[in-house]
Amino acid sequence: MKALMNSEAYLKICYSEAAVYHPSEAEFLAACQQNSGNNDSLGLDEGLEEVFIPPEFSGSHHESHPNSVILFPSFNASRSKGVLAHIDPTLLVSKSRKIYWLIGKPHLSKDTWRLDAMRKINHLSPDAFTCHDVSTFDYKEALTRCEKIYEDVCEECNVTLIPFGSKMQTIAAAFFLYLHPDVRVILAKPKRYKPSRYTEGCAQQWQVEIKETGLLRKTLNNLGQFVIE
Repeated sequence: MKALMNSEAYLKICYSEAAVYHPSEAEFLAACQQNSGNNDSLGLDEGLEEVFIPPEFSGSHHESHPNSVILFPSFNASRSKGVLAHIDPTLLVSKSRKIYWLIGKPHLSKDTWRLDAMRKINHLSPDAFTCHDVSTFDYKEALTRCEKIYEDVCEECNVTLIPFGSKMQTIAAAFFLYLHPDVRVILAKPKRYKPSRYTEGCAQQWQVEIKETGLLRKTLNNLGQFVIE
């Protein structure tokens, strides 16, 4: 997305929903019974091998400023924990208000159970002050939430984005990073992937027609500006 945003292209994003996402509700409930709900990895990946900052998104951080984190979590809680420990180990000690958890709200009503599952796997209380439900499907909603958080904290804090969410939430992350090159991205490589957890089949297909990337850049650059004609 960064390469496309910096080019002159006609951009159309095509996306296919899977027919089956893992874990299923039955798999999650079974794991809860076996592990008292503390299974940190029910998703596609497991464990944590490496935490790294992509050179394209190193941001602009000041050592004297506190850290604020925008985190799209996954079903592998160890990745989120590893990145938070890399940023500042004290973020893991208490219920920090410096971490904004953006929990993926599924597109289909039959998958809404995944909201509570994501909170449980990442050990978040339902009433957590900085925990927000954000659509996994509507990239504009995710972008709006990131913008609101940035406005609240950017003057006092270094901002780090951890994009472990859905594909469309990652599109929102790309636009957000274009708007704010000072934001740093930190990623985490898992120890292994589990083929049995891959999605299955193909359901409905969607297209997002962005059109000219030059016009998109102009629109984003004018965000929040007044124009006097």
